[in-house]
Amino acid sequence: MKGSSFPFAKYREWGANATTVTELNTDAIQQLSEWQDTLYKRPILDDITGSYQFYPSENGAKAYVNGTARNRPVNSDELEDGDTLEGKTARQLMHIASNSELATALFWTIALVRHDHLAQTINTVVDNPDQDVELTYGTKLAADAIADYGYCLENPVDLEFSGKNRSKGLKKEIRRVAPGVGKSLLSLGDFATEEPDILRSYDGIVAMQTVLVEQERRYNHWSPRHEAIHRAFPSVPLSKEVLYQSIETHEIFWLYDQIKVA
Repeated sequence: MKGSSFPFAKYREWGANATTVTELNTDAIQQLSEWQDTLYKRPILDDITGSYQFYPSENGAKAYVNGTARNRPVNSDELEDGDTLEGKTARQLMHIASNSELATALFWTIALVRHDHLAQTINTVVDNPDQDVELTYGTKLAADAIADYGYCLENPVDLEFSGKNRSKGLKKEIRRVAPGVGKSLLSLGDFATEEPDILRSYDGIVAMQTVLVEQERRYNHWSPRHEAIHRAFPSVPLSKEVLYQSIETHEIFWLYDQIKVA
């Protein structure tokens, strides 16, 4: 059974690990990579990350924060004594900006953490092909990253703050380009959290290499968006403990689990 001491991917089912693994379709994985790199040109996001959609510029960040605030207007009936509508609206705006700074910092940092542990696990497996893969915090992180990407492929979200939702079309396109890949990665990653030796199989290595590239897409996506939020709202303090990884990895994942849509 999965325990609560490790931050498994946020939306996966709890309970017993997968007992079977769906074989990877390597041709479909190649098609997926080519489609993401040449046409979609973005990582596949979920129902938290997929809500933070804006152009990575100062104006783009301001438009996102202001648009989100407009979608949630302050109710004048909820004003406290001594408060003003203008004052509460300004505080709400800064709250959304602050939440967006933390969220993009977390998305960026988690991609870097997952990338590091995937790379380390790949190197260990390749350098020691005849040795069993031990169950460590690093291999769990690598396995969890695989399952997380599989989850995103099965449940992709492309939602603009204006309300335009392209998620259904995106899901249909992913299934056309890479049928079954999301389900295969999800089951393999889930299984590997308890049986890490599968990571030294051909499918395990392909899965890790595939997800490694997705982490690169993610931090290349979130880094300029975090910078844009900081430039647009310089009074919002940086989440330095997250960005510099001066807190424990499990604390970073815990903060991610607390993130709500701005």
